[in-house]
Amino acid sequence: MIEISLLIHIVLRYVKKAVHYFRSKKGKIGEHLTQLGTAAYTGSFVLCIQESNGLTFDVINLYFCGLLVANLGEQLKR
Repeated sequence: MIEISLLIHIVLRYVKKAVHYFRSKKGKIGEHLTQLGTAAYTGSFVLCIQESNGLTFDVINLYFCGLLVANLGEQLKR
């Protein structure tokens, strides 16, 4: 069996590498998330116009998910 201290050590090493990678790429990731979120909530308006039902749960869900992703991207770009 693997000792718990060895497992914790492996996980901590992985987390340190992931945090270092994320910090180095933070601006680019933020830019992509902003573009993705903007496309999502713009697409929700187009979907709302094209559907005969108007505002459905899917359209509202896509809109709010797009807003959240775009906001997260803007925060990461700072």
